[in-house]
Amino acid sequence: MVSILQRCSRAGLFLQRSRCLQLVRCASLLIDLPDTHEMLRKTCRDFADNELAPVAAKIDQESQYPAEQVKRMGELGLMALTTSEKYGGTGLDYLAYAIAMEEISRGCASAGVILSVNNSLFLAPLEKHGNEHLKDTFISPYVDGSQVGSFALSEPGNGSD
Repeated sequence: MVSILQRCSRAGLFLQRSRCLQLVRCASLLIDLPDTHEMLRKTCRDFADNELAPVAAKIDQESQYPAEQVKRMGELGLMALTTSEKYGGTGLDYLAYAIAMEEISRGCASAGVILSVNNSLFLAPLEKHGNEHLKDTFISPYVDGSQVGSFALSEPGNGSD
């Protein structure tokens, strides 16, 4: 990240590092996106600006779980972006996932982590490696935001167990 900031500064693109950071944070704005991806970016940006950013500080300061916002992300199809339509997911690609993550995390980091875990650490491995019984049982309830997947990590000897 520092090298990107230095390159922006050296190139004379921006006088202030904060402006350069804004460019780095919004990389999806630098390329022409297919219509589907651009529509997703706009939807996520509007959602982040209108429904996440106004409550993000309170969520973080009070250690709250953003249940309303997560449910709304599910209604928008964001909680199962790369999950196939067969299981009720949106069926989009990983570019769509990256765009959604960028925009949602910009509005509220907590909501971004929840979106990430449900999509990539819960649903993706289950869809890729689970048998049909597991898929039928555990994917559909987690695509609409009413239930959220999680994962556990333990690293013996490193203080996380």
